[in-house]
Amino acid sequence: MRALQTELAELEITAKVYKQLAGGNHRTNESPTLSVSVTGNDLADATVEGASAKILAEAKGQPLHYRDVARAAQSRGYNNGRKTGINPQTFWAIMHRKADIFETVGEGKFRLKQPL
Repeated sequence: MRALQTELAELEITAKVYKQLAGGNHRTNESPTLSVSVTGNDLADATVEGASAKILAEAKGQPLHYRDVARAAQSRGYNNGRKTGINPQTFWAIMHRKADIFETVGEGKFRLKQPL
């Protein structure tokens, strides 16, 4: 029963993220440009850096908030070996530290410096 509740919570988070990405950012009136191709567990073996880069590459230059990147990664199988979820602040720290790959564009938002 606990596993089903956890899975339901994860699916609800995923649905919210996709809904937000599909509808753009209502705070800045940015139009949506993200084309998400969910393949289940395509990020299961990825690092934070790799998962972030892949998700931001799919955003086609549109900056994404680090929490949205973390949620999208988790919905696509990234778990960093944890059973109870991930820490979105880890995504912020890695993207902030890897300034040669990720560009900071506002409050918690990042995009790739160079396309993959």
